[in-house]
Amino acid sequence: MKLLVVLSIVLLGTYALDKEYFDKIMKEVEQVGQNCGKEEHATDSDMSELLSYTFPPSTHEAKCVLACFYQHYKMMKDDGSFDKETAIKVFDEIKQLDGELHAKIMKIIDTCDSKKQSFDDRCEAASAMAACVKIEADAMKEDGTINKAGAMVALRPLQKADPQLYQKILKIFITCGMRAKLKPDPCDTATDLAACAKDEAQAMGLDESLLA
Repeated sequence: MKLLVVLSIVLLGTYALDKEYFDKIMKEVEQVGQNCGKEEHATDSDMSELLSYTFPPSTHEAKCVLACFYQHYKMMKDDGSFDKETAIKVFDEIKQLDGELHAKIMKIIDTCDSKKQSFDDRCEAASAMAACVKIEADAMKEDGTINKAGAMVALRPLQKADPQLYQKILKIFITCGMRAKLKPDPCDTATDLAACAKDEAQAMGLDESLLA
């Protein structure tokens, strides 16, 4: 369960992945993220940028957190270059759960590997790879998915006013974006997303009106 897995799944849209599998991914990524944040001396603002999928990040520390992720999971070699073979193996489990999603991710890996640049700084290399993944995933988005960029813009005032509440609502966006099943009618997809958000808000002890 890797950062690149989460990034690709979330950016590509809504997929009905198993809740247990999703929770397993998030738990591991959160723990590795905390460790990498400390190791790279990242601030809360740096981590918030990464959580909102702002790629490339604006600070060197945030870029280094990405490099820490990639190197933790052996997707980046010691010289800072991208290890395509390892990245492909990361998604073997996804193939069994969602073949269509797996095919899209493989295409993103191929494209970004072909576009990769050489950097002396591993952090800049990691940032460029993450930015490429975001660009390619955004280009594949289907109708009815969450407008994540718009959602992040809408949440920015809350990020400064109440960072803890911001983190909770952001997690709801990510959770429901991954769990909701994409339907032919975007209105039906929106209904499922709203129901998921309500359930998640209640589980966190939040007033569901905050998501209205």
